[in-house]
Amino acid sequence: MSRTGGSTSGTVAVLGAGSWGATLAHLLAEKGLAVHLWSHTPENAARLLEERTLPGKLPGFQLSRAVTVGHRLDQVLAGATTLVVAVPSRHFRETTVALRKAVRAREFREMLTVTATKGFEFGTLKPMTSILSEELGV
Repeated sequence: MSRTGGSTSGTVAVLGAGSWGATLAHLLAEKGLAVHLWSHTPENAARLLEERTLPGKLPGFQLSRAVTVGHRLDQVLAGATTLVVAVPSRHFRETTVALRKAVRAREFREMLTVTATKGFEFGTLKPMTSILSEELGV
């Protein structure tokens, strides 16, 4: 976790709409936080928004209706005070590069930034926090 500002209240942007990201988004919403969940594809975002389930991944899981779902980073990040990155490690760098293009660096320094991605970058063996630092300066 990288605390560069922000607070633990307000709007949370969760990046990664797989089992882990959706579960974190659901739990944060159940605690009363405003949560925006990002999916990398419009199709997955639309399915999650309508069905609120993860077929084949989490039997019985029902995403909280309080969670908004989208596929555009700029919209999901709008007004966020906390950023949770929960994408697979193989997609972590490309996600942070997309983040850098979507939002100004100053905005990242004002957010509480949490990486919920496990593992290391293939090839470099860098931890996710190093990639965040390299790509976003946080």
